[in-house]
Amino acid sequence: MGYYIMVIDSELRFKNSREFLNWYETALKYEDDINYDDYRHATDRIQQWFMEIKEKARPMNGEFAPPEEECETGKFNEVDYSIGKDFIYACMSYSDAETLAPLASEMATKYGLTFFDVSGTSQVFFPDGRILHITEEACAKEAYEEEAMTEYKRRCKKLYMTVGGLLIILLALVLVKDTAFMQNWDQAILITYYLTFLVVLMCMLAWVERAKKKVLKLKSSQEVPQAEPRPTIVNSVDRATLDDISWNFREGEFDNQDEFLNAVIKYNEKVQGIDGEGVKEILERKIDSIGSEVRFVLFDEDSEEAERQEIREIRLTSDDGISFSAGEILFKLNRTLYPMLTDSDTIFFEGFSIITDAGSITCRLHLGS
Repeated sequence: MGYYIMVIDSELRFKNSREFLNWYETALKYEDDINYDDYRHATDRIQQWFMEIKEKARPMNGEFAPPEEECETGKFNEVDYSIGKDFIYACMSYSDAETLAPLASEMATKYGLTFFDVSGTSQVFFPDGRILHITEEACAKEAYEEEAMTEYKRRCKKLYMTVGGLLIILLALVLVKDTAFMQNWDQAILITYYLTFLVVLMCMLAWVERAKKKVLKLKSSQEVPQAEPRPTIVNSVDRATLDDISWNFREGEFDNQDEFLNAVIKYNEKVQGIDGEGVKEILERKIDSIGSEVRFVLFDEDSEEAERQEIREIRLTSDDGISFSAGEILFKLNRTLYPMLTDSDTIFFEGFSIITDAGSITCRLHLGS
């Protein structure tokens, strides 16, 4: 399980989330005739981005990959790059992502590239400051908007055809009004026709206006942030607090927090062979950086679209209304997840990453199998 990002040549234009997703899914269906370890077939700006970032995040494959003995030193970050003609798709570890993802984003801005935070906020950041939110809700809304606009255009077309037909009939009546045929018409018939013409015209205008209001309402509800600061993955006390703790969310269902913490201590003594007092000390530490209320998101890591398929949202509140202890967080996660993961293979706790976006905090829970 890794943390994914993507940089895209800004020559590619996307009107909305659905159009971007269609391109994204096509781009990841790799072509057989392209060597995705070779940067030379990419656009100039993509190459410039790669040649700079490779000095801080070494490629796992290709001509710039370090020798095996150098990899074992742990002196640098390794990234798996897939280099297309107009994009680079990169996979890194979550621990490295805390520094590399913000760096990749800053360098994308430097070279005028589009940046897609695949595993983080699922947002696409364009060089001009425009942002696309790649969510199922956004795509559904865009589909609804397109349907509404299509209906509006269809009604306008019917209005023009109807009014055009009525005007042709009216013109014909005017042209033949002095003929013997028209002189035999009763004046009431003519008045009835004119009134019918006006009623039909007013009904058609009202029918089109309703569709127009629907489209305008949808447009006014759109939120397109401009020049919004890019989200940052925060390296905080929480990594040191819980990333060293192991737990299997199928170990059991606990209603008592003390019993649960004792089970976690025994589990870590058995699985990791670490001292129980050390585990206890970690579980008792306070996590002040996320406050007293926190939102966790859990993704389907087995899905081909795992990076953007959010399948669970968990909201927790601390007992004291001030902050959580590490053990309290883990206990409340276990109480919530135990019934959810009955048929899942991803049941092992692997820590969580904290992501800030315009001042709000979301924690992404990492589970392994």
